[in-house]
Amino acid sequence: MIVHQPKLEPLRRWAWIACLAAIAASTGDCLLLWHGLQSMPEHSGNLPPPEHALLAGYYLGIIGLPLYALGYWGISRALSGSKRATIFFAVAATGVISGALMHGGAALGGHALELVDMKHIGAAGAFLAFADFLLPLVVVSVLMTLIGAGLYSHAVATGRSMLPRWAAAVNPLSLMLALAVAGLLAGGIIGQIMVFAAPNVAHIFLFGCLAIVAQRRRSEAD
Repeated sequence: MIVHQPKLEPLRRWAWIACLAAIAASTGDCLLLWHGLQSMPEHSGNLPPPEHALLAGYYLGIIGLPLYALGYWGISRALSGSKRATIFFAVAATGVISGALMHGGAALGGHALELVDMKHIGAAGAFLAFADFLLPLVVVSVLMTLIGAGLYSHAVATGRSMLPRWAAAVNPLSLMLALAVAGLLAGGIIGQIMVFAAPNVAHIFLFGCLAIVAQRRRSEAD
């Protein structure tokens, strides 16, 4: 029988890669939003996006998002209990897949609207136009975020991991909500970017913070 022993080395090793992937995906979000806003009359006078912003944003997201699984694998290895670690990783991986599909669907939807000259309807109109395709992915992503954040926070807060208990507060859900609220308070284009990119920006902080924690704990052990 193989006994799961929690350890921080996988987290230290893979979290930095996942953090860089989150930076790439967040950049992709910004490019998609920049491209989408430029097509709306009220934003037509702003600095135009690069010619291939939509395509670049698409690839940055669909390549970067799946790499989050590496970071979540590292987190799962730091949790106590084989069953808990396996369930957490399965939930997180499902959320990662749905997120990548949503990102790709948003970019493809934006391109489709361009082809039929309907790009002026904006982000909300675009979502409604493709709701049958995107809404199930949104529901899955939200559910997986709630379940994954709950599993992670409970394990860390109750000492069932190699992470300090305060790290329970550094979870995807709390970070996304904080960024979204900050974006709503900021308003304007900056606020829209913060809200739209909140899920991916949250993962920059998540993986970056936990990578630092794992590195420091290793240094202390040495």
